[in-house]
Order: sequence, then C-alpha cells, then structure tokens
Amino acid sequence: MDPLTAAIVAAVAAGAAKVATDVVPDLYRGLKALIKSKFGEQNAVSKAVDEVEADPESAGQKIVLEEKVKKAGADKDADIVAAAKKLLEQLEAQPGGARIMQTVTGNYNAQAADRSTASVNVNVPKEDRPR
Repeated sequence: MDPLTAAIVAAVAAGAAKVATDVVPDLYRGLKALIKSKFGEQNAVSKAVDEVEADPESAGQKIVLEEKVKKAGADKDADIVAAAKKLLEQLEAQPGGARIMQTVTGNYNAQAADRSTASVNVNVPKEDRPR
C-alpha cells in the first residue's frame, strides 16, 4: 500500500476524520485539502476518501482508494506524499499508534513487516527450498 493510501486508511481507522482537537486530525484535514487543491474538489481520489470514511471497515473501499490514488498519480506528487508521511509519523507516535496494515489480493502471496522477511515457494522440489 502506498504511503498516501496507508495514511488515509490509518487516519480514518484512528478516528481522525471525526476528532477535532488533536494534531492528527489537523494533518488529516490538511492532506484532504491538499488533494482537493491539486486534483479538484470533486476528483476521484477525494470521492474514494469519502467512501473510506463512510465505511472504514470495507476492504473493497480501501482497494478502490489505492487504485484511484495510483491512477491520478497522487502517490507520485511530492507534496502529497510528504503530507501523508508526516501524518503516518504522527499516527505512529500516538499511544498504540504503531500499526502494521497489509492488504493481500490473489494467490501465492507472502507478507512481511517491520524488518522481517517472507517468501513463497511454488512447485519447488523439497530439497531445493530455502531453509
């Protein structure tokens, strides 16, 4: 998941869209405003963010958000990525804030997080598999 999508999903999960007295909600609102200023008020990314806010538990909405972010090139915009990373840093600094979020789609996936490794061995003879 790109930093922008991860920041939005994590902020929504933390309740940043509804809380009004903390640095995290301010950064979240700032990120949303930056997206709107760069891509327009009714852009696909903003609409996808609204859908994630409306249904934060929906894995499908998170996937749609990630697709819209990539299609719009928002994940390549230096200002937006910097704002998203700053938001993620603040979320991680909150009590209980260091969370690992991973989304997997398809078959033969391996997930690793926080300086760990993972691998998938498909149709590899037992004697040739890494140990």
